[in-house]
Amino acid sequence: MSRHVFRLLVLALLPLAASCGGDEEATGPISNDLIGSWDATTIEIVSVASPDLNVELLALGGHSRLVLEANADFGLSVGVPGEPTEFAGGVWSSTNFLILTFDSGEIEGTWRFDYGLNGDNLRLTGATAGWDFDGDEVEDPAIFNLTMVRL
Repeated sequence: MSRHVFRLLVLALLPLAASCGGDEEATGPISNDLIGSWDATTIEIVSVASPDLNVELLALGGHSRLVLEANADFGLSVGVPGEPTEFAGGVWSSTNFLILTFDSGEIEGTWRFDYGLNGDNLRLTGATAGWDFDGDEVEDPAIFNLTMVRL
């Protein structure tokens, strides 16, 4: 995956702050069940206009790790082959959603996911993103999903 495509991925995920409506606060309560280190087993970007159109970044050799700390801090790393791993961090909460509010690193804004926890498996779905599915250098509306396993 080219550096340009990877940068587009990171940039595509930045505007999620604008998609987060409601009264959630990133400094709100946290779920102790989510505290820990999580490795992605899928990183999926799905077209809103055509849900059959998607990109699975792990299949391309990518990786991601999310660390949720008890003090409400988090760290996130995302990498693809041939590119440096990107790191970002901030604060998290999990009242009704998993909310990640970035305050350091290369990612900005807030990501809001629906989440489901089943033992050591965490499914994060529904964060609004953009992705250039057709290669025309214009981001198309997309949904960002992750499946993760506890380390």
